[in-house]
Amino acid sequence: MQFLNNVRTGLTLVVFTEFVLVFKHIWFIELPKMLYFIKFFHWRNLLASMLTPSWLLF
Repeated sequence: MQFLNNVRTGLTLVVFTEFVLVFKHIWFIELPKMLYFIKFFHWRNLLASMLTPSWLLF
């Protein structure tokens, strides 16, 4: 019985560690990339709308 408890605790730790690693990867790598892209496209659209005469858009 003690052995099963150890296995369960070990599995829980492994799963938890994996979850933390994945979460950190998403938080520190994917999120800034997405924010950067949003900012980049936002600025590009802003520049384009400023440079394009308004009568061209209609």
